[in-house]
Amino acid sequence: MLKSPFDLAPPHPSGWLWLLPRLAFGLFIATVVGLLWQSNRAETEEQRMTMISDVLWLEQDLRFLLEHNEELLGRIELRQSATIASFESQASALLANQTGLRWIRWLAADGGTVQALPVMAELPVAEDALRLTRSLGKPIYRPPYQLSDGDWLFDVYVPVFRGGTTSGFLVGSYSLQRLVDQSVPWWLAERYRIVITDSSGAPLASRSKIEAPPTDAGYQLSFDPPGHGLLIQASPYRIPRPLVGRLLSVALVVLAAVVLWSLWALRRHVHKRLAAEHALLEEHGFRKAMENSVQAGLRARDLSD
Repeated sequence: MLKSPFDLAPPHPSGWLWLLPRLAFGLFIATVVGLLWQSNRAETEEQRMTMISDVLWLEQDLRFLLEHNEELLGRIELRQSATIASFESQASALLANQTGLRWIRWLAADGGTVQALPVMAELPVAEDALRLTRSLGKPIYRPPYQLSDGDWLFDVYVPVFRGGTTSGFLVGSYSLQRLVDQSVPWWLAERYRIVITDSSGAPLASRSKIEAPPTDAGYQLSFDPPGHGLLIQASPYRIPRPLVGRLLSVALVVLAAVVLWSLWALRRHVHKRLAAEHALLEEHGFRKAMENSVQAGLRARDLSD
C-alpha cells in the first residue's frame, strides 16, 4: 500500500549529535570558570604568603632593633665618677639614631631618678620591674601605657652592674608611634596598613602610605619583645586588579557567549535544512504519486478498448 506523502516524517539527527556539542560547551564553560577561579585563588594565596613573609621580616627587624638598643643602653657608662654631661652625650647620640626611643632615664640603685633626657615631667618607675631586673640580671620590658598627649609608650629596664652588684638602671622609653614611623620601611607601608594593637585589638600605633582602605584579609603576629599582649597586624590595601587580568576575564566570557551563539545558530540552520529536506521529500512524494496515478489510469482505458 502506497503511503501518502504527507505521512512522511521529517528526518531527525541522532541524539548524540546534539548532545555532543552541548556537552562540549558545558565543559568549556566549566573550564573557563575553573581557570578564573584557580587563577584568582593562586593570586590570593601568593599575596597572602608574601604578606606573611613581610610581617615576619618586620617582626625580626624590630626584635633586632630592640636587642641592639639593649646593648647600647648597657654600654652607657654609669660609673661613680660619671658626670651628667657624659650621660647626656651618650644618651643624645642614642636618641638621635632613629631607634624609636623617646626618653632615656638614669636611675640609681634604689630606683631614684638621677637624670633623664630629654628633660620631662616625672615618669612612673615600676618597682616590680626594678626587683625583677635586679634578680634576673637582664633587661625587662614593661606593659605599654598612655601619656596625656595620647602617645603610647613601653619601657625597657636595663641593669648596670659594678663589682658584681647592681649599681643602677637605664630605662629606655619607646614611643610606639615613633617606633613604627622609623622602623617600617616605605615599601612595606605602600603594601599594607601596619598597626600595633594590644591584646583586645585596640590600635596603639599605625602607619599607612596610601589612602586606600585596608581589607579584612590581614595577618597578625605577636610582638615579643616587648610582649605583654602586643600584636603586629598588617592589612593589605584594596587595590584594583590589573587591567590585563580583567581584560582576559572579559575575553573569556565573550568567547563563551560567542560559542553559545554559534551553537544556537548552527542548530537553527540544521533545523531549517531539515525542514527544507522534509518539504522536498513531500514534494517529490506527491509528484511520484501523481505520476503513478496517471500511468494506472491510462492502463485502465487501454484495457477497455
